[in-house]
Amino acid sequence: MSPLFQQSQLIRDHVFPIAEATKSSRGDFRLSRYLGTGFLAGEPARAFSVSHVLRSARPGHAAVGLFVSNVGGIDYWLAYPITDVRHHPREDVCQFQVTSLTPSDPPLTTFLRVRPSHELATFQYCLWGYPEDTYYELGSGTHRPDLIYTEGHVRRFLRDVPLPGIRGSMFLELSTVAGAGCSGSPVIARSSIGHDEWAVVGVYIGERINDRATSVSYAAPFEAVHDWLSDPT
Repeated sequence: MSPLFQQSQLIRDHVFPIAEATKSSRGDFRLSRYLGTGFLAGEPARAFSVSHVLRSARPGHAAVGLFVSNVGGIDYWLAYPITDVRHHPREDVCQFQVTSLTPSDPPLTTFLRVRPSHELATFQYCLWGYPEDTYYELGSGTHRPDLIYTEGHVRRFLRDVPLPGIRGSMFLELSTVAGAGCSGSPVIARSSIGHDEWAVVGVYIGERINDRATSVSYAAPFEAVHDWLSDPT
């Protein structure tokens, strides 16, 4: 990435906001609105989110991944273009590249690893994301808000059950709502936290309101896209 960005082991350097932006005549980006969350996983590192986050960018506006540089004790966003987006044909999952602006930048690395395992009820998970409720902390748009931590358990595994307003054929129903803006967050096996590699079992899709006005949240399991992950086409 940019010489201003020094990737660390902090989770904020591996889970990042995705925003819509326009490119100025100077070559930098001006943020127009926030779309959701993305994360790095694998070796070599790839970037993932849910498809509806990247598809929500308006025509003529680029989607960018935002990383953090600290200058004079203040955190600033650095915007890097998202390219080579691959959308899964059935599930609400996509993978993409975060484009370096400087050819000499070292490649991104990450301790997050995709684990396409079959998880059922009582499986304990956690996630980090950037909910819309915290965007007021951005102020002028240059200060960095904190990541929000959420944890819970899988309530049940769903296959071929249509969910109104949610795309896909396989879901993890989650016990905790993370909030709008967290769509695209990594769903991490809580038992793997603290180890050299953290296991990501799925991607947070979002929540829906049922007929009792109660929010229920869902994730797309990597089990559903296992073959697609290794297919280069």
